[in-house]
Amino acid sequence: MKNQNLLLSVNVLIFLFLFAGIHFASAQDELGLKGGILFSDIVVPDNNSNVEIEKRDGILVGVFYTKNNLLGKIGLQTELLYQQKGANFYIEKIESTPGSSYDIYTFELNAPKSYYKEEEVLHYISVPILINIPATKFLELYIGPEVGYLFSEKTNREITGKLNRFSAGATAGAILNFCKHTSIDLRYSRDLSSFDDLDKTMSLDMHNQGFSITLQQKLFIKQK
Repeated sequence: MKNQNLLLSVNVLIFLFLFAGIHFASAQDELGLKGGILFSDIVVPDNNSNVEIEKRDGILVGVFYTKNNLLGKIGLQTELLYQQKGANFYIEKIESTPGSSYDIYTFELNAPKSYYKEEEVLHYISVPILINIPATKFLELYIGPEVGYLFSEKTNREITGKLNRFSAGATAGAILNFCKHTSIDLRYSRDLSSFDDLDKTMSLDMHNQGFSITLQQKLFIKQK
C-alpha cells in the first residue's frame, strides 16, 4: 500500500509538472544545456550493519527551461536530467553458519575479518521543478521538488529488496551568473522515498542524496 500511494503521488506530480511546462511553452524566456559532476551518496538511517558506505562521483547532464518574472522577480525553472547516483559499499566478510537468518549479503564462510568493495551505480532520469529567486545580479537561489525514474542499475549485491523505480525528493541550490549566457549551478538534492527497502526487520531504508556542480549554457534567450 505504501508503494502504491507513492506511485500515485509521483504520477500526479508528473502530470502537474507536464501541464505547467505546456502552459508556459508559448512564453519561453531561456532554454539551454547543463552538465557537470554529481557527488552521490546513499543514506541508511540507523545503519548498524557490517556495511560502510562511501560517496562516489558520477555525471549529471540535461536540458533546462527558465521562465522569469512569473510573480515579481520570482521565476520557474524546469529540467530534464540524466543522473548517475549510487555509492561505494565496503562490506565486512564475516563468518556465518548454515541456516543463519543474517543473509542480506552473501559472505564467505570461515573468512578472516576483512572488507571488500562494491560499486553501486544507479541511472536516473529526473525532472526537477524549481522556484527561482534572484538575490543579486549575479546570484540566484532556488528550491523545489524533484521526481525521478530508475531505468538501470549496476550492482554486485546478490540479495536486494525490491527496487522502487520511481522516486520523489527535494532539491535546493544557487546559480552564479558569470555572463549573460553562462552560469555555475551548485545544488544539493535528496530523495524522500526509499529506492531499496532491503529487509524490513533490519530497518534499512535507503535514500539517495547528492551534491552537484554543473555548468549551465543558455542557447536561447527571449528578448523583452
